[in-house]
Amino acid sequence: MEHQGIDDIIEMAQDGRTTEALAALDLVLAEVNDEPRLHALRAFLLLEAGRFADAQRAAELAHALDDEDHLPLLALARVALAAGEPTEAIARARAAHALAPDDHEPVVIEARARALLGQWDEVIARAEYVLAEDPHNAEAAFLRIAALESRAKGSARLDPAEWDQLAERFPHIATARAGRAWTLLHRGRARQAEHEFRDALALDPSDPWAKEGLVLALKARYPGYTLLLRFFFWLQSLPPGTQTAVLIGGVLGTRVLRGVAQANPSLAPFITPVIWLYFGFVLLTWLADPLLNLALLTKAEGRRLIGGDERRGALAVGATLGVALLLGAIGLLAPWGAALGAAAAVGLTSLTTAAGVACAPGTQRRGLLIASGLFATLGVASLAFPGDTGALFVGVAVIGVVIGTWVSRPLIRRSHERHR
Repeated sequence: MEHQGIDDIIEMAQDGRTTEALAALDLVLAEVNDEPRLHALRAFLLLEAGRFADAQRAAELAHALDDEDHLPLLALARVALAAGEPTEAIARARAAHALAPDDHEPVVIEARARALLGQWDEVIARAEYVLAEDPHNAEAAFLRIAALESRAKGSARLDPAEWDQLAERFPHIATARAGRAWTLLHRGRARQAEHEFRDALALDPSDPWAKEGLVLALKARYPGYTLLLRFFFWLQSLPPGTQTAVLIGGVLGTRVLRGVAQANPSLAPFITPVIWLYFGFVLLTWLADPLLNLALLTKAEGRRLIGGDERRGALAVGATLGVALLLGAIGLLAPWGAALGAAAAVGLTSLTTAAGVACAPGTQRRGLLIASGLFATLGVASLAFPGDTGALFVGVAVIGVVIGTWVSRPLIRRSHERHR
């Protein structure tokens, strides 16, 4: 990569002038478009600019031009890390290191990916390998300390005081700042967390942990989401069996309350709102994230932060609810009872759609999304079959959604365990 002006481009990037560096590099590529390292450099700059899809295309092109050069593989590893795909990042980083054993960057990237997976012994081994060769590598030093602390605690998460200490010792390491931000988010201090996440992304725009946290912090601006988020954090801290018991307990509790209300009609005005509030809360636990993602997609910052599965999931849930609202409006204005039944069936499929996109890619996701599509089809098809047949279609769709939503929690958990 010995082209006139490349050193100046790299210097621009190091000075934080990423947009200028990209523009200058594109001028070079207009003349020399078959140089893999130039496309790899472009991928790095695009990651810095937060243009992840473009970065992936540039990295893939660089690798296609030369699959024996370690820099395109390094670019692919960083793209995978930015996309929140640690397993892919590890594979690419190891391949890059095999081609260039003297380059420590692939080892650091692998350590970061393994940290996302909670593989602390592996993180420590790789950080110590880098520090033996480069004692001043700040990121390797941070990763080693964080891994030692987490391994000693027997968990994948440090407590707030430890993250504060690490962020103070390594203020220029994005992971340290993001870690402190997550502890603030867990404590309900979303505004402070938002500032920390922004600082982390300023240090490393491709950090997936900081990007995910900033999205949650932005959602916390909406009323009630902070409380919902704290409930999720609390639920996730429980063992899987206890999580299931809590969810079953909520359902059984509402059934008991309904029985009490039926046996004591005088208590019904007090019990019925509690039951409706519970079901409203259940709906929010499924739909709040995709709907708030949809709201954030209306803003430039949201479109930059939300991509891939989250974007597709938000649009799918929004489309489902949009069709349901349209059918509901037709049913009210016509009036047409069958349209109201179809609206209810299609609207409820947003729950299984949300559950499907919450799964990691694989069998569980495909199964839930196919089921969701079938339930929605039954709801719409009920319009063509008046009377009992149409009502049967709606009933089957509703029962299917209830069962699908009920079994989806363990499916989501299992899908992510297998993905790791």
